[in-house]
Amino acid sequence: MSDFLKGFTKENYKNNQRISADKEPAHTQGYSDQTPPGKAGDHAKTRDTGIPENAREELFEKDPDSANRRKHKRLLIVAGVLAGCLLIGLPYYFSKQVKLPNFIGSNIEQAQAWAVRNRIFIEIEEEYSLEYNSNQVISQSPAAYETMFKGGSMQITVSKGPDPKERIELPDFSTMDVYEIERWIEENRADNVTINRTYDDTIPVNQFLKMEFRDPSVTEQTYKREDRMTITVSRGPEEFAKDIEVPDFKEKLESTASEWAKSVGITLHVEQAYSDTVPEKYIINQSITPKTKIAKNEELTITVSKGKAVYAPSFSGLSQEEAAVKAAASNVTIRIIEYYHDSVGVGRLISQSVNAGALLSEGQNTIVLYYSLGLPYIPDLAGRNENEVVRMFADMNNKNANLRYNFEYANDGKTPKGTVIFNTRANSRVPCGTSLIVTVSGGVIVIMGDYLGKDIDSDYMKMEIEKLEGQGLKIIYVYDDQSGEDNGTIVEVVKQSIITGETVAVTKPGVQINTAEHYLKLWIANK
Repeated sequence: MSDFLKGFTKENYKNNQRISADKEPAHTQGYSDQTPPGKAGDHAKTRDTGIPENAREELFEKDPDSANRRKHKRLLIVAGVLAGCLLIGLPYYFSKQVKLPNFIGSNIEQAQAWAVRNRIFIEIEEEYSLEYNSNQVISQSPAAYETMFKGGSMQITVSKGPDPKERIELPDFSTMDVYEIERWIEENRADNVTINRTYDDTIPVNQFLKMEFRDPSVTEQTYKREDRMTITVSRGPEEFAKDIEVPDFKEKLESTASEWAKSVGITLHVEQAYSDTVPEKYIINQSITPKTKIAKNEELTITVSKGKAVYAPSFSGLSQEEAAVKAAASNVTIRIIEYYHDSVGVGRLISQSVNAGALLSEGQNTIVLYYSLGLPYIPDLAGRNENEVVRMFADMNNKNANLRYNFEYANDGKTPKGTVIFNTRANSRVPCGTSLIVTVSGGVIVIMGDYLGKDIDSDYMKMEIEKLEGQGLKIIYVYDDQSGEDNGTIVEVVKQSIITGETVAVTKPGVQINTAEHYLKLWIANK
């Protein structure tokens, strides 16, 4: 047993109790015989165990830092609670936020897919842009890398591409090469411009050849980005390998060379020449020696025979019949034309259309021979119709007679109107260009007698009517049953125009009537 327990006797307990009473703090005095508040249980326990009340103080010495430790413990508990809240709350807080990517330059579909995954609503606006292609993002709000809560919204501006209706001023493409043209297309986003390349033997490679609009109504002044245009640039001269062997075409048909050239892509030029030895349509010679190797871009010229040359013979001094015989022998065709001539006699050759000895072109071997009709002959035209005379003079003048004629009109009392009475230089030959006068009847003139009141059946009237009709005057009889005169009495005499129908009453004898222009109308009483 320890020394401490050995000294724990009743006597020692009492002594200790006194000492403890003397040492009891002021705040505990006066409670020795009473149970301290809240300590009833402990006091009773002390009593039950038989351990003196001051035995605790005897056994344990009070820690002066216990209050600080309790305060520190409380702080640790609060800190632990806060840390626990943060550990639970912060992940939840951050799970409701999202950091915005940089969508600028991306396709709008990428932004929409991201927005669906992160529960973000996108408000889209569209505008034309030269910098961004169609459906690319131009701007966004909030900006890239900012954070926002899920369920929120953001604004995105999307490009519609370049404005197709914008008018673009065209440069002078003729001063630009293909690279400058491509750069202009890219800078102006002229996506409807197509560059076409073609071979050209004169324009250097990559240089401008021509510009064409798809729509003919578009001009350089009205061109817009939406208009389709083709710019053609040169690829330079086309180069081919010399792998085509030229055959020998001499004395072969022209068609043989033509078919060969077409099959190998050679340009064939055909010249023609006369030959006394090579038949017509056969090849006389060729510009490239047979068995020579040539390329597709080279040209071959062949000379084809037109047959023997034909020269114009001389027909001088030959009659028309003799000229026909000589033309047949010379392989030429002749055509005879006759016309009047002041100095070359009738039937003599005046000239020929091709000079004697001239080479006749193929297909043009017809020679015109001009023979003389001599001096124009003027017949007696009396009794011919005026129109017939006009046609006769026209025919003679077509043969170089060059006659000039004038019509004069006269009334001879017996020749019908329009009939030639006489003409000058009748029945004679005259020089070309002679002037003539042709006198033509203006019609027969008859003189009217005194017919009013006369009996139509009287001997006088019978003689008058016979005379008038003999001179060509037409007479019409009209019977009037309202005149009141005796039957057969002439009650009215009228001359009426054949052309206009105008009527004039004949009331006195001596009136003249042109039988070609008027007729006579007699009104006769008829009760």
